[in-house]
Order: sequence, then C-alpha cells, then structure tokens
Amino acid sequence: MKKLKEILPIIVASSFLLSSSNVSADFKVFTNQDGKKMIAQIISATDSFVKIERKDKKTFNIKISSLSKEDQTYIKEWSENNKSYGFKIESKKKSGKVAGRDGHGHKIENRAQQYLVSIDHSAEEVISDAEVHYKIFQKGKTPKLQKEKISSLHSGSPMEFETKLTADRLEGLWVRIYKDSKMIGEYKTNTAKVRKATW
Repeated sequence: MKKLKEILPIIVASSFLLSSSNVSADFKVFTNQDGKKMIAQIISATDSFVKIERKDKKTFNIKISSLSKEDQTYIKEWSENNKSYGFKIESKKKSGKVAGRDGHGHKIENRAQQYLVSIDHSAEEVISDAEVHYKIFQKGKTPKLQKEKISSLHSGSPMEFETKLTADRLEGLWVRIYKDSKMIGEYKTNTAKVRKATW
C-alpha cells in the first residue's frame, strides 16, 4: 500500500476540495499533516493504521499519526462505533470434473477446479443477515460478482461453501462480507492477478 503523501501530487485545489454537502455520508475528506487531501471512507482501523477506500475502489493503509488531529479523532470515534468481528477466512482449491464434448461431439469429462471457502469469526455475538460477495479470477476471463447469504454465523462454527466448478485455470479469489451495507470483513488470495485488481 502507498502512503498518503505519495499518492497526492500537487493538483488544482478546486478538484480536490469539496464542500461537505458534496461528500456522501460514508465518505469524508482526510488531510495529512502536509495539508494534502483525499476523499475516502474508512474500511478498517487498528491502533496505528487505518485502511481507507476512495470512490474508485482503490484502498490504502495509512499511519494514523500522519493525519490531522481532526482525522485522528474521527478514526477513534469510528473504531468505537464499528465492531471488529475478527473474521478468519480461508480458501483452498478442490479438484473435480465437468461434462463436456470432444471434437467429434462425444460426451467427455474434463478436469475442473473450484474453491472451498471457510468463514469463521471471534465475536461473541451471532452474525446474521449478512452477505458474502466474492469474485473468482480465472485465466482469460473478467471476474463476475457472486453472492452467498449468511443467515446465522456462530463463532467456532465456520460457514463453508464451494464455488462453481470450472475447467478454466483459477488465478485467485477476493471475498468481502457486508452487513447493513457496510463491509465488515475481507479476504484476498496472495496472487498476482488479485493484487493488481480493483473491486
């Protein structure tokens, strides 16, 4: 992730400085201690770093102490109002077969792969009425957004689901968990295709 001061070149102020009425409810203007600004929303925060997302879906990890005092207070208040669920998300590839036809039109079975996804959390409360949004990256294809519902998820009792079998080579998986329209968890496989992708 790039630091805030590295991604904010000097540009015409009018293109960056917007009145609060022009910034949607979850987005705000963040200012670093050099006075450079960015419109973004908080995705997650620790004691030292905050992860923010711009409207173009690019995310950045920023040291909280590098931001203005006003932003530091805002992040502290945000952390107090947004619970950390402590998600543990894992995935592994599984092999299978899918039906197909050879060059003569005869039925055959082709080798295929899919992801087995496991989702657990460490919060005391039961997570309900949430959704898993995910994208599967395959060779030569544009990833499509897919969804799974979380009706009730207890800590220590992981939810598991399998993605659709495909004969195309799997090149990564990106998972986000949403509740009440807010992202509360995220997972990415450490593959080149996913690292370069935007949501």
